[in-house]
Amino acid sequence: MAASLETTCPSCAKVMKVPAEILGKLIRCKSCSTTFEVTDPDAPKPKPAKPKPKVAAPAKPKAKPAADDDAPIKFADDPPAAAKATAKVSRPFDENEEDDNANPYGVTEDDLNVPRCPFCALELDPPDTKVCRECGYDLLQRKRHESKKVYETTAGDYFMHWLPAIGWIIAVMAIMGIAIAASLNMRSWLETSFLAMDEKDPVTNLVNFYLPPFCFNIWIWIFALFISYKGMRFILKRLVYNWKPREVVKKT
Repeated sequence: MAASLETTCPSCAKVMKVPAEILGKLIRCKSCSTTFEVTDPDAPKPKPAKPKPKVAAPAKPKAKPAADDDAPIKFADDPPAAAKATAKVSRPFDENEEDDNANPYGVTEDDLNVPRCPFCALELDPPDTKVCRECGYDLLQRKRHESKKVYETTAGDYFMHWLPAIGWIIAVMAIMGIAIAASLNMRSWLETSFLAMDEKDPVTNLVNFYLPPFCFNIWIWIFALFISYKGMRFILKRLVYNWKPREVVKKT
């Protein structure tokens, strides 16, 4: 029969019998699944080692004061601090002494009160102007307008610009006159046409027609009003909304 020995689980303290062949090998406890090495229970236990004397830790070096972020950077060619102090003390400050350049920036009170263009910095004339005359900058829309050279607008340009509207006024008046004349004289015009009947109305003693005269008058008025509407729109656009002629740009 193979020799066996007893071993104890270091985790759950369960005593197990194992074969002597696995002495010094790792096994797993069936109760707590802890892995441990099989040792001989009869072997002498090692004496505990004496604790080593504690050695005092070396003292930490003192931290240097933090450098000031606003302090100037020192260079190799900078004079020592003593020379700087001597240089400062060599010329004492005198409150009564006048500065050689009291206004180093050249700004005067008059310059601050003068309105200027924010684009070209030239003086605005008049002060409440909305567009700079020099560079074309618009102070209201905050943008610069393109500058262009144009020909001077003459009276002939205005006349040629208004001439189509004047023509439409004459045409509308003529059409409305024709419509009014047709309404008043349509019966007499149709009496000599093929639309007139030989019989007369016994009550009014007027000539009867195959097609009443007011039918022609209705169509004449529809046509006259349509043409007048188109003409009046053109007249308003040319004489009211767009009464100035177009500017002619000079070719450079």
